[in-house]
Amino acid sequence: MYKILTSIIAERTYNFLNEHQLLPSEQKGCKRGSYRCKDQLLINKMILDDCKTKKKNLSTAWIAYKKAFDNVPHTWIIKCMEIYKICPVTVNFIGESMKCWKTTLYLNHAEGSMTSRPINIKSGIFQGDSLSPLLFCLALAPLSSLLKATTYGYEAQGRTISHLVYMDDLKTYAKSDSQQTGLLNIVKTFSNDI
Repeated sequence: MYKILTSIIAERTYNFLNEHQLLPSEQKGCKRGSYRCKDQLLINKMILDDCKTKKKNLSTAWIAYKKAFDNVPHTWIIKCMEIYKICPVTVNFIGESMKCWKTTLYLNHAEGSMTSRPINIKSGIFQGDSLSPLLFCLALAPLSSLLKATTYGYEAQGRTISHLVYMDDLKTYAKSDSQQTGLLNIVKTFSNDI
C-alpha cells in the first residue's frame, strides 16, 4: 500500500516540478522524456568533439558520491521539498514516514538462516520506493543551481555547460583549471554542508 501511495505522490510531485521547471536540466537521473545516461554521453561527446575541433581548453572532473543514497540527511530532503514548494501535506507525510522507515536483513547459509532485528533508516532514501529517486534528485538540485550561477563552464554552441549529473554521478566542465577549482570548491562546500 505504501508503494502505491508513494508512486502517486511521485507522479504528482514530478508533474509539479516539471510544470514549474524546477528540476535542473543537467540532472537526467529522474528526467522523463530523456534518454537519461545516453543524453549525458551525447552531450559529453559534443563537448569533447568541440574541444578537439576548435582546439579549446577543457578541464573536467568526475565525482561519484560514496554511498550517496544512504547518506543524504532526512532533514535536507525535507528542506529541499520546502525550498521547491512541494505541497506541505506531502512534505509532512514524507517527514512522518521517514520516522518509520526500517529494513531487516536476511542471511541464508548452509546451516539455516539468520534475521536481523529491524534497523531504522535514519538517513538516506528508502530504496525500492518509486518516490525515492525523485527525492534524491531534489536533494542535489540546489547544487546544480549553485554551479549554474557561476560564470564557470565550457562554452559550446552558444551555451555554457558547467556540469552534468546522473543521479549521484557528477561531471564538471570548465575552460581552465582555476575555474575547475572554483567548481570543485562549490561541490565540496555543498557536500560538506549537507
